[in-house]
Order: sequence, then C-alpha cells, then structure tokens
Amino acid sequence: MDRSNVLTLIGESYAVDELGQRVPVKVPRKVFCDLRSVTRAEWAAAGQLGLKPDLVATMFSPDYHGEQIAELTTPLVSSESSYLLDADGKQLRGSAGQLLREQGGDARGSTIRYGVYRTYLGRNETIELYLERKTGVSNG
Repeated sequence: MDRSNVLTLIGESYAVDELGQRVPVKVPRKVFCDLRSVTRAEWAAAGQLGLKPDLVATMFSPDYHGEQIAELTTPLVSSESSYLLDADGKQLRGSAGQLLREQGGDARGSTIRYGVYRTYLGRNETIELYLERKTGVSNG
C-alpha cells in the first residue's frame, strides 16, 4: 500500500452562534491513503441494499475519527495525452491516477464528495473506508 493519495475527511463540530444556539460546523482534515475500486462482491452486496459503492480508501486507523463525509480532488488531466498531472505539472503514475480519471476528472480537476457507508479494521493499524457517491452528500 503506497498511501500517496490525499483524502479530505470532513467531521462535524459544534459552535455557539450569536443567539447562543449550538450550530454544526464542518471541520475538514487531510489524510494520506491508498485508493482502489470496490470488489465485485462488495459492489453486488451493497447494491442489493440500495447503496452505490465506488471506492475503498485504506489509511492508518489512528487517522480516522469517525467522519462520515470524504472528499477526493482529482488531479489535472493533460490536454495532450491521457495521463494525469499534479498541481506542479508533474505526471502521476499508477493505478490511483487511472482510478481518479475514471471517477470523472476533467481538464480542470474536480472535487467529488463521498459518504462513508462502512469501515473495516485491517492489519497493522489500518482501516478501510468504503465510499459511495450519493445524493444526500452535497458538494457545497
């Protein structure tokens, strides 16, 4: 596992407004992870429950604090070719770059918001977050 991708986990905290009411505040936090597609079995099983599984993010378990929303920013796509470029214009390699391109990256790059529908504790202090795109998770 290379953990070379950056995933933004969005947690919720509460603050007191000018009326003294507790209001939810989104708290984003970036973590390093490894991305891969869900397996066929996971896709089929989750699909039967009405879910739309998309990606699995594997990271160190101490980095996860129960967040239910995750954002993934796709890198820029080179206009001359089909490979991906990072913010500095360097070519990205490997299956994660291909995976992000398949998830809807365009010439400008884009941010996709996911919901975490299940987790799995793995070996060596890792955790897998199973991510789905859904209408209840807005991009704003």
